[in-house]
Amino acid sequence: MAQRGFPLTKRHVQQLAFEYAAQNKISCFSQKAGHAGYYWFQNFLKRNPDLGVHKPEMLSAARAAGLNKEVVSQWFEQYENLLVQLGLVGIPSHLWI
Repeated sequence: MAQRGFPLTKRHVQQLAFEYAAQNKISCFSQKAGHAGYYWFQNFLKRNPDLGVHKPEMLSAARAAGLNKEVVSQWFEQYENLLVQLGLVGIPSHLWI
């Protein structure tokens, strides 16, 4: 997803960890919260130093200059392929979860 311009958020990583643990019958997270906790995430980043958390930045002049019709068309083509791959075409209610 990150390669397609949709990086994972902190909350998404926490939810994925919770779901993985639940599917593998590992009960280390709060069922009430429904996601891994703050300290789990901090320790996860320490265990995986090649990963990082980045805040969105303003569009730089160089990136804005590279934003042209061809680039935008390519992005939308990749996005459409992703929707087809995930079976989300024609189901707009599943796009904004």
